[in-house]
Amino acid sequence: MNLLRANAFLAIAAAALAVPTWLTIQGDLENFVDTAQVPKLFEGFTADNVAAVALGKPKDPQPEVAQQPGADPDQKAPIQYDQIQFQRTDKGFVLGQAMGEKFGAPVNSQMLELQVWKHLSSIQADRETLVQENATEQQLADYGLDPLHAFVIKAFNAQQQVVAELLVGKDTNVGAQGTDTVRGVYVRRADSRDVAFYEVPMWNRAVDPQQWLDLSVAKIPADMVRRIEVKNQTGQAAFVRKKGESLWTSEASPVGKGAARQIEVESLVQRLGYVQAQDYVRPLSGAQLTQYGLDAPKVTVSVVYEKDGKDVTLEVACGNPTEGKPMQYVRCSASDFVCALPVQWAAGFERDVGEFFDPAAQQEGAPKEAAPKEGAQSVGGDGKREEQPAQQPVPVTPVAPAQGNGGTNPAVQGTDGGGTAPVPATDGKPEPKPEPKPQANPTGDGGF
Repeated sequence: MNLLRANAFLAIAAAALAVPTWLTIQGDLENFVDTAQVPKLFEGFTADNVAAVALGKPKDPQPEVAQQPGADPDQKAPIQYDQIQFQRTDKGFVLGQAMGEKFGAPVNSQMLELQVWKHLSSIQADRETLVQENATEQQLADYGLDPLHAFVIKAFNAQQQVVAELLVGKDTNVGAQGTDTVRGVYVRRADSRDVAFYEVPMWNRAVDPQQWLDLSVAKIPADMVRRIEVKNQTGQAAFVRKKGESLWTSEASPVGKGAARQIEVESLVQRLGYVQAQDYVRPLSGAQLTQYGLDAPKVTVSVVYEKDGKDVTLEVACGNPTEGKPMQYVRCSASDFVCALPVQWAAGFERDVGEFFDPAAQQEGAPKEAAPKEGAQSVGGDGKREEQPAQQPVPVTPVAPAQGNGGTNPAVQGTDGGGTAPVPATDGKPEPKPEPKPQANPTGDGGF
């Protein structure tokens, strides 16, 4: 009976707790918004359908345009833009034909995805984001969405038809203060006067090609490199490393050099691991190589590495330094452009090739310098050692005893009145002094 009462109590408690939980879930469902179901400003837009895209910023100030004879004086001159164009190729998007000598330079695909495609496919068009419906000319100017101030993005398909044209106005946080300010921009379609709000931390309005380029020329994993060859004005050196091995070996060492110096070869491999240009100068197809010193390059580097189970060869040639900047013209088989790379990068391949090797070990059986004999001294001014016979001791002249104070030699007296002092036996004649023997020059330099 007690068990039945306990079960009934638990059932009542569970039901009581389920009611507020159900109410909470229902409230959340009312507030939940499925973004996939929200209408978009450009319904059905996808980057796969885009063949070209142009970004434009109105020139400030607008250049003066001479009015054509017979033209309507009330007709406004077309807006002039600073612009950049991208077009699709089989290798991805590149700078368009309007970009002059940089036509064909690769564009950073990740940057294009995050700062163009994502925006065009994500901007919503519902009552929550609508700021001003059918805005007047003055209202468009207040939002920065009039033709004279709006930043323009225009995307085309393969048939040159416009699939999306977006105008971007002022930031929503301009002039606002406080942490509750929502960061975003005002936007509208080119064919509509409805102003919408788009929440985004920052909108990139850059039209400088340098900021959109993919400057990565080559990426080679160091462990995939099998061979590297360097040729410069000091000579040529080639190193190989078989798959699964860690040490580099030399195909041919210079005269007087030994095995490959591992740390130096690894340094060369690391330089080729990530080749990044500072700029793309112009396409190789129309370049005068002599102008850049690439017709007869000072340095050539060839590297063989494994990719997808196959050997791939990358060749790099270094030419003249650029004018006014610490860069050097480089030609790489992975790029269709004359590139500019930092001079520090090329300097690593301009070193004497002998520095990539250890010194040669002394061969066994080679004649060695004979050790000096015992007692020999070093003489001569040219640093050579010459054997000299050991210096002979000077013979001691025998002496005879002398008398004390009463002796015949008053200049020599004993220590006491009757003692004796050692004096040479002279037979009344003064003892001649011995001539000093010539000594070997201890300095060995032939000087004073």
